[in-house]
Amino acid sequence: MKGKADRNIRRLVSGLLTVFEICCRQNMKMNVLVINCGSSSLKYQLINSDSEAVLAKGLCERIGIDGRLVYQKTGCDKEITEAAMPTHKEAIQMVLDALTNDKTGAIGSLKEVNAVGHRVVHGGEKFAKSVVITDEVISAVEECNDLAPLHNPANLIGIRVCSELMPGVPQVAVFDTAFHQTMPAKAYLYGLPIEYYKNYKVRRYGFHGTSHSFVSKRAVEFLGLDKDNSKVIVCHLGNGSSISAVVNGQCVDTTMGLTPLEGVVMGTRSGNIDPAIMEFIAKKENLDIAGIMNVLNKKSGVEGIVWNNKLFVTREMTAKFFDVDVRTISRYLEQNGEELSENGYEVLRGKKLKSFLDAARNSGKDINVPTKTTVLGVFDFRAFLNMAMLLSESEKARALRQLMLDVVIDLINRKTGGGTKYINQRDKDFLFSSLQEDNYRRQFTDALKNYVEDNRYKYAHFTDMIYVSIFKEKAKEYKKILDLKANDKVRDTFYSEILDIIAAYESGLADVIKHEYGRVEHILSIKETETLLRSFENMALWKPLIQRGRVKMASRDMALRDAFHYQLSEYIQPLDRDEYKKFLGAAGDELDRLMQENQDVLRRLKERD
Repeated sequence: MKGKADRNIRRLVSGLLTVFEICCRQNMKMNVLVINCGSSSLKYQLINSDSEAVLAKGLCERIGIDGRLVYQKTGCDKEITEAAMPTHKEAIQMVLDALTNDKTGAIGSLKEVNAVGHRVVHGGEKFAKSVVITDEVISAVEECNDLAPLHNPANLIGIRVCSELMPGVPQVAVFDTAFHQTMPAKAYLYGLPIEYYKNYKVRRYGFHGTSHSFVSKRAVEFLGLDKDNSKVIVCHLGNGSSISAVVNGQCVDTTMGLTPLEGVVMGTRSGNIDPAIMEFIAKKENLDIAGIMNVLNKKSGVEGIVWNNKLFVTREMTAKFFDVDVRTISRYLEQNGEELSENGYEVLRGKKLKSFLDAARNSGKDINVPTKTTVLGVFDFRAFLNMAMLLSESEKARALRQLMLDVVIDLINRKTGGGTKYINQRDKDFLFSSLQEDNYRRQFTDALKNYVEDNRYKYAHFTDMIYVSIFKEKAKEYKKILDLKANDKVRDTFYSEILDIIAAYESGLADVIKHEYGRVEHILSIKETETLLRSFENMALWKPLIQRGRVKMASRDMALRDAFHYQLSEYIQPLDRDEYKKFLGAAGDELDRLMQENQDVLRRLKERD
């Protein structure tokens, strides 16, 4: 899950409006140090708010044990330092030292840090937005410690240490609960005596608010919706997972409740269960309330171990989840070892095994591995899903397959408009090319966001430049020629050959932009980026590809869509029989048949015992 930690921290920046306002009033250059502080780790980024460029990022691990700092200035290689970090104070001091290092530091001194943003998990009903941290704010956060005992105390440690090391620098708390404060009473009140709410503030608060806020706004922007007339469902999926309903930019319901334990099944948390189960298990296992809560929070859900920023599970954990014997898992590994290894199954030895076991101990998870173990097989998430596809003995595996098949069917239908909305989608290569281009598109837009000066039109501008380079038309010109509606997506109408060239452009340009940023060590201007693109498009390797793409587009559209591309008129050629068959004849009919048959097969698999 490359970039997940980065994305989570960057979402905090969208909540730092209060500090932004302060600094703007003071005409300050905005460098914001963003910190997500945990009990034994912290993640950080230094971000220039004007350009939204990440100047440096990294994390501290194993605080209180032996300590490890990862630091990376943008455009440079990662630096890893093993050093003692008895407390968070030493960890944050090491971060600050790295940021101001003479050779690889992102800034000259701490005076260039204008604000510090902190993720705080629980703000109760007191905070409906980000706030500048004061003694009163700290006291209010402390009052919420009982509601988030695993998170709030650690968040407060980071705040206090930064106050000590950077006195006078404004700090802001960005609350996971704030975004959900717009929920109506019918959504946040439980079916409990109202006195519990009045006296103890027992209600649904919701969490992951920074993520839900950011993603809901980005989805509206990405889909071209009217933000004041929009309905969005946001799924925050990770070790902790939650879902929210957002109407016109405001949260109206969410799955997490008084604490982050409620809701969907998570990595180690149970999510929603029948409350009577707690009493039942307590009696059977002779557990007190603390013991039950430990089970629900740390030993439930899809129990796994986060190691090297990925989720791993052992054979025993996999067997436990799927309700099968460990010997069954071992048998499938013997029969399908090569396939599972290619998809993420790994046998750990030596230093890797030690690192993994240390991560398990630090997370407080009992994986029941003997102390003298010299080899250990583990599944990452992809390998875990692979095992689910293979297991025929497990009802849970069948249910997981059903869920995955639902996702596949939904994706196919979304990408093909529920069938073949456009004639190009009768091409069997379209779906693959479209999915591939989606991935490269994200790389390109990320490069524009991180390394090119802020301009609200830059994404559309450079997209048009790519289109003009490949088929001589801007997006609006192309839509007019095909008589597309305002909400029709241009990319859905491209042929696979055109999508492949666009994807190659986007991937290559993203790399060129990033490399140039690292070379010049400053945010690129629009003109500088335009120069890069023009140099890129003049590379000789593009000529035969673009020639072929223009012929395909001009000829097919003229013959099959009755669309005349004036700029491509010289490329029009008669279509051969295979081209007609591909979209109108037997080949197109075959695609429709295959899609229907596959959906039937998938449906039968879902219904199979």
